[in-house]
Amino acid sequence: MSPVVVDAALAVALAVLAFMPTASVAGPEIGDLPEVGPDALGVALALGQCLPLVARRTRPALCLLLVGGAFGLHQALGYPTTFGGVGLYLALIAAGAWAERRRALLAGVAVAGYAVLAVVLAASGSPQRARDFAAYLAVLVVCWLAGAWLRRRRAEEAERRELTARVVAVEERARIARELHDVVTHHVTAVVVQADAAGVLLPTAPERVGEALEVVAGTGRRALADLRDLLGGWRRPVVVRTGFGSWWSGPGGVGSWSSWSRAVGWTGCPPRWGSWCTGVVQESLTNAVKHAPGLPTRVVVRRVGGVVEVVVTTSGAVVAEASPDGRGLAGLRRRAEELGGEVVGAAADGEEALALAAQLRPDVVVMDVRMPKLDGIAATRALAGPEAAAPVKVLVVTTFNVDHHVYEALRAGASGFLLKDSPPARLLEGVRTVARGEALLDPSVTRELIGRYATRVRPREEPVRGALAGLSPRELEVLRLVADGRSNSEIAVELVLSPETVKTYVSRLLAKLDLRDRVQAVVPAHRTGLVGGA
Repeated sequence: MSPVVVDAALAVALAVLAFMPTASVAGPEIGDLPEVGPDALGVALALGQCLPLVARRTRPALCLLLVGGAFGLHQALGYPTTFGGVGLYLALIAAGAWAERRRALLAGVAVAGYAVLAVVLAASGSPQRARDFAAYLAVLVVCWLAGAWLRRRRAEEAERRELTARVVAVEERARIARELHDVVTHHVTAVVVQADAAGVLLPTAPERVGEALEVVAGTGRRALADLRDLLGGWRRPVVVRTGFGSWWSGPGGVGSWSSWSRAVGWTGCPPRWGSWCTGVVQESLTNAVKHAPGLPTRVVVRRVGGVVEVVVTTSGAVVAEASPDGRGLAGLRRRAEELGGEVVGAAADGEEALALAAQLRPDVVVMDVRMPKLDGIAATRALAGPEAAAPVKVLVVTTFNVDHHVYEALRAGASGFLLKDSPPARLLEGVRTVARGEALLDPSVTRELIGRYATRVRPREEPVRGALAGLSPRELEVLRLVADGRSNSEIAVELVLSPETVKTYVSRLLAKLDLRDRVQAVVPAHRTGLVGGA
């Protein structure tokens, strides 16, 4: 309801009460002068204490001056007390709460006007003493201060709303950034892989190079289409069906967060929760369209205790195999076959990966970090962690070396780590390296990854400092270079040794430190200050 309508209703209600004799006993009186009979002027002054309240929020200073003047004349002329005098209290509260400019001047004028009224009443024979006038002035001051308190509360609420809007905006930007990350890295990785595959096919099967280039072009077009959908999709509305009925929500309606609270029957729901829920639904539906096209998707919003729960489910099985553009698991199988390898199984989620690994017993599991149902970290821990009954070698692939999940995956037992945009030959060689029982880290990120990982491992995973005392000077040199991310060939060049000798030194120091692979070998080097300081 409009504030003007509310204020008008308040003014009319107060005016009606002003002419009800039973309500007059609650009206304020300070002069206690002999009463005169009501007349037209008395009626006008009574209304003058009520009707200006229509503008108590839009023109609070004018409202106070009109109501205060009418109240003063009404008291000075000795008209009977009416409930309309309460309008002075409301006008003072409104002035304290809504007056924006020259507040000190307005307060000074109000005090001066009251002082003049007190003098006039005293000169007119009022029995009230100075302390009585002072006490009533204190009541009026309290009304002003109450309005000032409301003003502060309103300002704080406005600031909270602004901060909430900023938080929601930041979260929306972060969501869009995540979507951009997924779209760009997914398609760019496919382009890079197909371009590398074309290079591999050129000397052996040149007739298939054109096919690979067509895939690259198609991937680029899909990337542009996905970007248009992502950046334009937030303008499209979302219809959410809940147990409380259907309602519309979209970017134009994000601010109307009360729709969410009404939908879940929670009128006290914080404002930003509606925007959060909208973001969750938008992102979930985007993923459903991207990864499960054509399948029915159901969105349920409900209140569970003190939280709002959003459940997005897709009916039917999501197809794990990719299209013939070379992306996804089918694309990996195809590239592996072209490069002399074999993919014996493909899983759509972590739970299926565990079941297939137990059934097929592969030499190496190529594990993505982010998967539905059971993420790659938990799946790696189950397959290669210390609790695994029959450990399987796991090669983790991810998009960026800054992905903090990589640290947890290595800690969980992964034997290697590669970026998703690694050339096909490097990926295949990585699988073979891990299958031989050696550890593998992408050369472009080894130093940064190992350094950060070494500072994050749990204390129980650290060898004691004294363990390094059992290493020979040459073994310490090899350990330092391993911790610096050098390969065996690079170490051989650095120390003027043969690669076979370096391999022997690495195997020997791993045995002395009772470590599994090179990833664990760098931990004592960083923790003891051999590399990167203490």
